[in-house]
Amino acid sequence: MHYAFIPHDVNKELETRELNLGEKVDDTTTSESSGDFLLEYLKSLDNNNKEYLVSPIFRPDSVYDNVNDDDVASAGVYLYQCADGHGVHPPNVRATSLSMACGLHDKRFYGDVWVARLHGLSLMKDEIELAACLSPDVRNNILMTLIENNSTDCQWSSIDIPEWLSAAPAKNYFDSFALDSLKNVMKSGPPTRILEDGVSNLGTCKAEKDFFAIDDGSNVSSNCTELDGSSVGSKPFSSDEEVKDKFEEYNNQLPTLCLICRRPCKSLCPQCEAAYMCLQTYDCYTNGWSHQCLCRTWKQYALRRDSLSSFSFEGWHQNLVTRPFQKSEKPYAEFLRNIGVYRKGWWSTETKGWAGGLGGSARSVDISLRRSYKEGFVLDESLYPRPDHVEEEKSNSSFSVDRDDRGLIELDSWEDYYRLRSIPLTSPVALLLTFPLTIYYSIQRFGEVPLTVANILNRRLRIHVVGIEKELNFLDLFAEIGYLLPRHLPVELCLICREDMVPPKCTSLCEGDMPDIQLTENLTLKVFTGRYNESLDPNFDIGSGPPDMIIGCNAGLFAYKSWASVIDYLGCNSGVVGVFSDYNEHSGTNCASLGGRVARNSLVVNPFRQPRAMPVQCMNLPQMSNCFLYVYNMQEVDV
Repeated sequence: MHYAFIPHDVNKELETRELNLGEKVDDTTTSESSGDFLLEYLKSLDNNNKEYLVSPIFRPDSVYDNVNDDDVASAGVYLYQCADGHGVHPPNVRATSLSMACGLHDKRFYGDVWVARLHGLSLMKDEIELAACLSPDVRNNILMTLIENNSTDCQWSSIDIPEWLSAAPAKNYFDSFALDSLKNVMKSGPPTRILEDGVSNLGTCKAEKDFFAIDDGSNVSSNCTELDGSSVGSKPFSSDEEVKDKFEEYNNQLPTLCLICRRPCKSLCPQCEAAYMCLQTYDCYTNGWSHQCLCRTWKQYALRRDSLSSFSFEGWHQNLVTRPFQKSEKPYAEFLRNIGVYRKGWWSTETKGWAGGLGGSARSVDISLRRSYKEGFVLDESLYPRPDHVEEEKSNSSFSVDRDDRGLIELDSWEDYYRLRSIPLTSPVALLLTFPLTIYYSIQRFGEVPLTVANILNRRLRIHVVGIEKELNFLDLFAEIGYLLPRHLPVELCLICREDMVPPKCTSLCEGDMPDIQLTENLTLKVFTGRYNESLDPNFDIGSGPPDMIIGCNAGLFAYKSWASVIDYLGCNSGVVGVFSDYNEHSGTNCASLGGRVARNSLVVNPFRQPRAMPVQCMNLPQMSNCFLYVYNMQEVDV
């Protein structure tokens, strides 16, 4: 059998080595009977004086007595390191990078590492080399860019990521979910309620969820530290009101934090300038060696800042995409005050966070209040779209409306939309319209097959929008989707909000008293509460039937296990197209990876991203609401 060897010294190349099994296949030792021939070989080298840690990066589907070379998935992929690695052996950056490519961002490897399959099946270094040596982000465009930047005599001339590595993130995600579920069952005491915006009812900071990076265990506690040096996680709260107050204080005061130790920090990684890191006082640049796995990749992400911040608006957006807006929410609040909309109408949920329905903006949301465009936008009527279908509005316009074969208007930029709807580029309404326009663009670009199926069956297009939070504040704004769609295309838009995300004034949702809303003659909106594919069966409990598309805005699938049931439903129903948006490219690519190779490579910039930099404490990556889009179960109509 062949196996791969990853030296800890990055100046040494990966190797493919051969292990001559000889008569050992027929032996009956414990490791060999389970097919782990490499482990027995490693122990024999040291007369069994060393212990080894075996870490699965791709668990086998099942255990077989007889496994052939065509069934590599059943044999799994395992990493082997000495058990005394941490603190004794130097870090192995490339093995850790390979682990990250498989969705295991919390594992660290030390010393030399061996990679092998069970049952005597071979694994060649070519299978793992790109993920180990170049980037955990194994999208084709990222790898090609890094290959081109690497050297003129680069050893890689093509990209060939094995199927098992593409499938590994999803497999490990669900394995982790299963283990967490088992742990929760075995725990005693009431469960901790996690608030989406960053604190639990124990006050523990979830900052690491923003970038899927865990410190290396050699530093301070991962609890965040406030300006006065006290730990946010040190004092439990006695009431929801105290949680809300503490969160808002925390959100307004928290400075930029070191990616590794979570202390206040203003210095950036000198290589990528995409991560905050203590460079002198605490030497986190050295202790946080695992950042080396991502550094070159994050540099590529950060280089997109100018293009992601480029819009054709006139003046008003230019400050909103600058660094001060990514450091704090205060500049954005001041901007909203200056244009006279702060805490008014649909703008009221633009600041102060959701915090599981307890945040300052969430507590003011009342879905029983219906707002017209005038009441929601709170702007001069010349600055927002008329609440009419496009056909009626374009009779007096010189703008040419391009439609595809399905009759959908082709929109590829905010400038296209503003011209179509006769909105001056001085208007800031794109800040709110990012949500309905992201959904419309998802239908336009990725909904060809769902639209065709709905048309053949002569029924409404069924769209389930999952992970609803602040959208509850501007339900009537989704009428814009109906105004853009053809009149003859009926759509059922079902919004699903988890029970623990419902604001106090929206309890009627939990009681099932929310009537259907006919937003336009072709668009019906329905709101449901529950856990998708758990307490709510998508096929029977939501709307008129199973969905054609599932859409989630700013989803963060990888960071929150609550999305597992949604991903599972899409995995079991390949005919349903899933479209999700995310704040930044690092989060987007990891979330997309849960859908496999095609989904991972589907990640694209959303032309209808919000033209505003979003606050983020540990990273200096470009971050905007609905910034990137990715697709599960991508489909095309056969011609």
